[in-house]
Amino acid sequence: MQPETKTEVNQYIATDHPLQKVSVYTAQVFISPLLLLLRLLIVRNKLHRDIAGLDLNKNDSGTKYVLYANHQSRLDPLIICAALPLKTIRQLLPFRFFVENSYFKGSVKVFLNMMGCFPAHYEATRAYGLDRARTLMSSNQTIVIFPPGRRTREHIAKPGVSVLATEADTYLIPIHLDWKHRWHCEVHIGTPIKGGVTHPPEQLMQYVYELPD
Repeated sequence: MQPETKTEVNQYIATDHPLQKVSVYTAQVFISPLLLLLRLLIVRNKLHRDIAGLDLNKNDSGTKYVLYANHQSRLDPLIICAALPLKTIRQLLPFRFFVENSYFKGSVKVFLNMMGCFPAHYEATRAYGLDRARTLMSSNQTIVIFPPGRRTREHIAKPGVSVLATEADTYLIPIHLDWKHRWHCEVHIGTPIKGGVTHPPEQLMQYVYELPD
């Protein structure tokens, strides 16, 4: 027998309290010393510095940004933020992260909520998934998504990033993470890709995997 598919409409999707945005912003600023430590200890930057010279004034222009990357480690969300130029971090804050639902269990969920994470899949009691991401984008919050959907070195991609790419006034920033070992990750950041049109997920991920070249 096939498992029953959940089709409920989540009543929390359309809501986003302004104080939540402020609290996430404050929490992410508060942990910035940790990001600097990660940058010094782990990140080996081979950045495509095209991004450093961009004027990412999203709060003034209404432009939305989506950071997307391959996924190899649980530290990847922090590594992405640690690797960005400081000017870019200030311009893109706050970051909101797609996270696998299973992580929202136990005491760690308090930290995840504080850091702006939200469930990637159906959740009966809170906002989740692509609808949640679009709501956050509409209030000038930056989305971080891993299209492979899990930690892997395979070149795969789920369609969620393509859905976000169709949003008007959106730019997608491809990032390639290459973990050499536990204390060495090379990070490559590409030039933003204009959204508002359909980009196949495989094509978007190809941009990511080509960055080291």
